[in-house]
Amino acid sequence: MDTTWRSSTFATGADRVEWRVEAGRVELRHGGHAEQGTLVLSRAEWQAFLAAARSGQAGAIAY
Repeated sequence: MDTTWRSSTFATGADRVEWRVEAGRVELRHGGHAEQGTLVLSRAEWQAFLAAARSGQAGAIAY
């Protein structure tokens, strides 16, 4: 299993989001402050987030 942290090719510097797939879930972290921990999403939650972001509705996601 590849557990490499990835980030967008559009993101540079410390203000980037990094992600990796680990044991069937998606982990997100702040690239410049990885010591602050990770946000863990199920694959279904990740897919819902991506769909909302692509449609411009990411700000409307209920937490």
